Amino acid sequence: MNKDLKIRGSNILLSLYRLIRSLTPSQKRNFKKYTQFWSKEHDQKYIHLFDHISHFITTARDVSELPSDLSDSNKFGPNASLNALAKYLFEKIMESIRSTPGTIPPRHNRLFQAFHDIHFLFYQELYVECNKVIKEAKSLAYEMDRPVYLLELQIWEARITNRMGNVPWKLAEMQEELQYTLDNIRETYTTFLQSQKLFAASKKIVHDAPPDIQHIMDAIRVKQNDPLEGLSPRLHYWRLVEMQNYFELQSAIDRKSDQKDSVQASLSNALYYLKKNLTFISEEGKILIEEEPVIYISALENYLATCLQLKDEEGIRQLESSFVEDKNKKEEIHRYRSISYYRLLSLIRFNQFSEACTYIKDQKLKENLQKRQHLISDNRMNAIRYCCVQAYFLNANFKIALEWIKLILDKPRHQLLPILFQISEILHIICLIEIDIKHIGVTLIENLTRRYRRNEPKNKFMHDLLMTLRYAAMPQQGAIVKTTVKHRAKLESHFEKNKALYIYGPVLAWLDSRISGKSISDEIIKYNL
Repeated sequence: MNKDLKIRGSNILLSLYRLIRSLTPSQKRNFKKYTQFWSKEHDQKYIHLFDHISHFITTARDVSELPSDLSDSNKFGPNASLNALAKYLFEKIMESIRSTPGTIPPRHNRLFQAFHDIHFLFYQELYVECNKVIKEAKSLAYEMDRPVYLLELQIWEARITNRMGNVPWKLAEMQEELQYTLDNIRETYTTFLQSQKLFAASKKIVHDAPPDIQHIMDAIRVKQNDPLEGLSPRLHYWRLVEMQNYFELQSAIDRKSDQKDSVQASLSNALYYLKKNLTFISEEGKILIEEEPVIYISALENYLATCLQLKDEEGIRQLESSFVEDKNKKEEIHRYRSISYYRLLSLIRFNQFSEACTYIKDQKLKENLQKRQHLISDNRMNAIRYCCVQAYFLNANFKIALEWIKLILDKPRHQLLPILFQISEILHIICLIEIDIKHIGVTLIENLTRRYRRNEPKNKFMHDLLMTLRYAAMPQQGAIVKTTVKHRAKLESHFEKNKALYIYGPVLAWLDSRISGKSISDEIIKYNL
């Protein structure tokens, strides 16, 4: 019994931990304001729990330690009390989020409120007033293209019409309207589901699509040229996504069969439908991104990622130009969050490091990212900054690379992807060595080596990498060169087992440059293939 209670409590604590970790500083402040009415000593426990977990997150400790950490604090009572506190705090945070203006789109709020009003007015037998709210809500549901809400409103309409003697009972019209809504729901849901199946299949394809997926692909080929005009915005959107996922799956099948020309053709077709969808949701289907901005972000990032796969740098450049010309302040964030990121990725992938540095300078990325950091997730912000680090580092501009590295390392560690933090720490050391602050660089290597021995004794790759770095930092003369080469050769066994370790490409390029005497930009090419 106690064990089960502990497990349930831990699950609640995990959900609370994840929720608090996801909050922005602004949302945390709003929650504190929202809770100002709590003045009793007992109620203050919820605030203390919120503060305790917030502090725990900043320490970057593993979430598995949270239950024992809370228990050891002796602030929150036994497991049962802690369980109840966590559940109540979770509900209060969600209440705060819902009450914050702008969190939920205004049309959604109006529609949700309409359902509450309809329910109240109907059971108060205020049928005329209820009918008016239903009509307004139906118009709103049509505008938002929310057929499921529309279906419920049509059912309410049928119930109210039966009770209003002065309203004609138009059964045929109501049945026709209901049938259209049901058909739209069925077709939209089926298209959405098929699209998701194709997407999932493209990630785990072997050589041929399994029979159920092949059946979907055959059906899509038949309706590929069907007109999209007249479809509801949501169905229109998912039809285009379905076609995009179809061609992405086809490219995955072709890649497994080593049909390079077919892979390129399929990816080009996927890009065509992505572009059509971007145009659609920016124009006729704009209601979708007004209600669900993530739809636009998803389409935009898929388009940019496909351009990168096709090595279509011009496609990324043209899209960026259209954003600059549009000068739409609401959409400007996408330019910095997505387009700048993929533009830098493409320049680095194609070994255009000098051009990447020029781009960063011309776009004033340091200032513009700083202004918009509250609108960009921590992970994406640091990914963009890391692209800037790579650009300057691989272009041998170590002083500016160091400035960008500090922007990454100055953030609390829990806000960074572990691999990004590790690489940035090593590049920080290399930059210090390159700008002739060797004594600090060497000290940091020793500190880092001790830390990994203590915290991650089984991380053989990091141990071997730091040992190679230690010798590479020395003047490459006589026996030191042979020792550096020997330790560098040891790293190859790790790459044979795990190709993902090539993400350390900039570090490896520097090690190779110390041995060969070539520039880092020359050495990185073999890792950028």
